[in-house]
Order: sequence, then C-alpha cells, then structure tokens
Amino acid sequence: MKNLAVAFAAMFMVCITYGQKTQIDSLGQLLTKTSTDTSKGRLLLQIASHWNRLDPDSAYAYTELAENLFSKAKYSRGLADVFTTQARIKVNINQIPTGLSLYNKALDLHKQNNNPSGIATVLNGIGVAFGVQENYSKALSNFLQALKIYEEEKDDAGMASSYLRIGTVYTRTNNLDEAMKFYNKALVLAEKNQDKRNISGLYNNIGSIYGQKNQLILSRQALLKSKQIAEQAGIWPVAAEAYLNLGNVYRELKKKDSAVAHFAIAEKHFIQFKNYEQLSRTYSGWAKLHMQYNEWNKATPLIHQSIAIAKQVNSPSLEAEAYEYLIQVAKEKNDYKESANLYQKLVALKDSIHASEKTETLERLRVEYQQEKDELLIKQLKSDNEEKTRQRNILLVLSAIGMLLLLSLVISFGLIYNKNIQLQRRKQELVELNNMKDKFLSVLSHDLRSPIGNILQLLQVVYPDESNGEHKVLFDRLKLTTGSVLETMDNMLAWGKNHFTQGTVEKQPVNMQEVITRVCRFLKQTADNKQISIKNNISSPVVVIADENQIEFVMRNLISNAVKFSHEFSAVEVYTTTSDNMVHIHVKDYGTGIHKVQQTKLFNLHARESTKGTAGETGSGLGLVLCSEFVELHKGSLNVISEKGEGTEFIVSLPNNA
Repeated sequence: MKNLAVAFAAMFMVCITYGQKTQIDSLGQLLTKTSTDTSKGRLLLQIASHWNRLDPDSAYAYTELAENLFSKAKYSRGLADVFTTQARIKVNINQIPTGLSLYNKALDLHKQNNNPSGIATVLNGIGVAFGVQENYSKALSNFLQALKIYEEEKDDAGMASSYLRIGTVYTRTNNLDEAMKFYNKALVLAEKNQDKRNISGLYNNIGSIYGQKNQLILSRQALLKSKQIAEQAGIWPVAAEAYLNLGNVYRELKKKDSAVAHFAIAEKHFIQFKNYEQLSRTYSGWAKLHMQYNEWNKATPLIHQSIAIAKQVNSPSLEAEAYEYLIQVAKEKNDYKESANLYQKLVALKDSIHASEKTETLERLRVEYQQEKDELLIKQLKSDNEEKTRQRNILLVLSAIGMLLLLSLVISFGLIYNKNIQLQRRKQELVELNNMKDKFLSVLSHDLRSPIGNILQLLQVVYPDESNGEHKVLFDRLKLTTGSVLETMDNMLAWGKNHFTQGTVEKQPVNMQEVITRVCRFLKQTADNKQISIKNNISSPVVVIADENQIEFVMRNLISNAVKFSHEFSAVEVYTTTSDNMVHIHVKDYGTGIHKVQQTKLFNLHARESTKGTAGETGSGLGLVLCSEFVELHKGSLNVISEKGEGTEFIVSLPNNA
C-alpha cells in the first residue's frame, strides 16, 4: 500500500513542538539574565531553532545576532554552530545551494577545531539537503560518514539519528528490507536511552513499511504503538502522523468508521500545528476512502480542499495527485468532457513540474557551453597577442637594417590585423551557432515534443474502454503512431544535446538500483498495456561512476525496447553482475529476438533499421545508436546476445571506480 509514506519528521524536516511558543518565551527570559557573549549566543541559537518552522525569517535574524556575538568573542566553535543552524533554515525553505554552502563553512570550522561530533552533525545535515533533492546516493554517503564518526565516539544518540536517516533513504529508494533493518537498530538505541520522540517516530516508520508491504495487521500494531507513546509523552506532531497513517491502514482494511475517525483527528492536529502539507495528504486519503465506497459527492469537496492547500504550500506533486483523483471521479461519472478538461490541467501542472526540474540543468548547460566557447576565444586571442609581441620585438631589433625590414613590419601588422578581423568573425559565428543550438533544442523540447506528449496523454484519458471494432482499431493505431513519434523526438533531442555539447560527461557515483527503479516505474503503464511484467532484480545499491542523465537514458531505451519486442504475458528481467572493476547491467526479454545480420547494424547510425514491435510499435532506430555512444563516452561497452525467435539480452558494462 503506497499511501503509507515515512511521515516521521526527523529525516527531511524539523517538527514544530507542541507548546513551542512557551519555550521561546522561557528562553527569552533567560537571555535577559545572561551576561557573557558566548552564553547569549547559545541561547539565541536555541531560540532560532525553535523559530525554524514557525517563522524562518525570524529564526535567521536570531542566528545573525548570535554570529555577531561569537565573532566579537572570536569563538569559532560557536560560529560553526551558527552556520549549521542557518543551513538547516535554508534547507527547510528549499534553498538547497545556500544551505550546502553554509554547511561547508561549518564543516571547515569543525575540522579546524578537531570536533568529531560537530563534523558528524554537519554531515547528517548535508545528507538531509541531498535527500530533499532526492539525490539519495549522496545523501546515503554523508549519513554513512556521520555514522562512522558516531560509532568511533560511542555516541548512542548520534548513531540512532544516523540509523534513522539511513533507514529513510532506503525507504525512499524502495529497499524496504534494508530500511527495516536500520529502523530496528535505531529503535534498540532509542529504547535504551528512553527517547520517546524517536521511539514513537520509529514505530510510525516501521508501521509505514509494513503498510507498503501490504502487511496491514503488523502495520496497524506498529502505528498504534507510535500513537500511544506519542500521546503519553505529549509529542502531538508525531501522534498526528500516526493518526494519518492509521486512517490509510483502516481504509485498506475496509474499516470505514475507524478510518474516518482517524482522518478527522489527524485533520484537527495538522490544522493546529499549521502542517499544511500533511493536511493536504489527509484530505486526499480521506477522499480516496469515499471513492472506495463510490461516495463521489463526499470525495469531491475533500479533493478540492487538498488541491487548494497544495497550491497554498506550493506543492505541485500533491496538487497533481489530487487532480488524478478528480479525473477518476469524472470517469466514474462517465463525464469524459470534464475528465479531458481536468487532464489538460494535470498535463500543464506536470509540464510545469518538469520545466522547474529541468530549468536549472538547462541553464547550467547553456552557461557551460558559452563559457567553453569564450575560453577558446580568449585562448586564441592570447596566442595571437603573444605571436604579435614576438614579431614586433624581432622587427624592432632588425629595423636598423633598413627600409626593407620596415616594409616587412607593416605587412606583418597588416596580417595580424586581418587575423584579428577573422577572429572577430569567428566569435560572431560561435555566438550565432550557440543561439541556433538553443533555438533548435527549444523547438524540439517545447514546440514539438510537449504538444505530442499532451496528445498521447489525452488519448489515454478520453479513449473509451468499451469501444470495439473499427473505433478500437483506429484508437490503437493512433496511440501507437503518437507514441512512436514521441519516442523518436526524445531520441533526437538526446542526440542533439550530446552532439551540441560535444559529448560532455559529468561523472559522479550513481546508484543503478535507484536509476532502474525510476525507469521501471516510468514504463510500468506501457508494460501493463501488453500484460508484460518488468522484474527489477537489483535488490541492493550498485554504484557506478557515470553521468546519471545519460545512463538513465540508456536504461530507459533498452527496457522500453525489451517491452516493445516482447510477447503478451511474458516478462522483462533486469539484473547485475560484476567482474574486475566493471558492473554489468543485463536487460533480458523473451520476445522476437534479433537476426544475426541485423545485430551488426544495431549501433551504426548509417546502417540502422526500424523494426516494428509485437503490438505494431515503430521507432527511428536512433535510440540504440545513442545508447552505444553514451556507453562509449563512459569507457564502457554495450553488447547484445540474441537468437531469432528466442529473445534478446543487452549487457551494459560500466566502470565502478573513477
């Protein structure tokens, strides 16, 4: 049951504690009685931490006061704590680059002071920042470094916090068994230290995992423990999370009254604590309950409330989820016109999410491209200037020989002038080439690709399930044709970017388990349409050194092709093997297979052929060519094993070290 997410706030956010305003007032009174600068600075940081979620601007203002006091006292350890607190504030309001910069300043100071505990705290914070960005490989790396320090220091509380965060990373990457292992380790330490907040939160997370595994009875038991402990200790934010998750569990258990009661209590708490994101999730879960019982008129206002709150907190993903529920309601009412209108809104929303995610990447690519050209131009000018200076010096030395050398000097300057003119023309050509490249990519990605993608998504919504005969054939053919055009457009866009950026590769550690999981999720609907099962047999992190975007493109193309050429009710398998310093990712299907003659042409741009899939799917044949280019840029290899009529296996081999 995927509706149960890890709701405990210790990982990617800071809880607002019940009665927090009273604690701030108490700290304020202590501040008036404190005389030393360092003590005042410490109290100001405590106040800032309490204000963090309530009012980030006020929280940051308090840290700046503390920073002035610590700077005056030349107290570097205090300054490190200031930067750490400021980083948390920035990360909580999603200003990740600023947060990471502040964390790095804190890390430098802690290293100068040889403060292992401070270093571990900052590493955990950096991990959280990467986690918010869903860069789980870097998040896990930082959490493991922090855990190692806590283990060396025998710091139980620190170890428990690292176990919790590591468990959350594994939960987010759908490695539930590993997540459960680390949650249980954290639970042992939390119970040893009688840490009620972590105990209740961990039971909530454990219950969430049981829910995702559809072990609903075990999920309910763990969540009831979480709720009971949190209520007894007065930890109401955690209790509210447990109520929300219990509402979802009772809905799946078909216990409608219990589900309604728990959603209602969760709603009350989230309103009280102004936790609007969870309030939006509560209304969505509540609406889904009514949809389960065909109570569409009760579900609809709850969905609208969820959408309104999602807009208020600027959460496009929550808003998109609620729109999907509205579309389902419209389809159940056979209101296909309303369904189509809603789907247009959903498509626009998802386009905005996609655009937001890609804007930073595209801008960085554009700047790097221009910077590379500017550096080349500067290098050329510098070289010419050095040559000009050398020639001038020689001519000055020889000028005494006579007028002939003077004439040579004039000619030399003329040549240099002409070369500078040519260089300026070349610079203008580079600028025009860059503009043409930007326009070309823009036309492909926005003016052509987005409308085609919208047409395909709209067809999937308005396509009447009960249609048959001639209409069904026409709709199926139209969807196949549109899907093939969209696939070709994606491959052209990737090919164009690769060649315009001259095969640029940004290598970093990449967890192939995460990549394959995303690709399988993306292609699930396509596979389901053909009754094909995609089996992801990568059960633990597998790290390679690669450009994540390029490698994800390779895996998406290979798995998509495997589905395309598989027969109905068959399977596609993905697994890994290792040898020496290489990781081998296997994509195997049991479909039509590839003739030996065709195999020699698969990766040749000029000899490529397009072959129809088992359901009549078509393509440009460009995808495999680009896959081969991307893998070669990583000093890897792409091989194929196939027999006609007996299926195909593609093997991507990549280095797992720098």
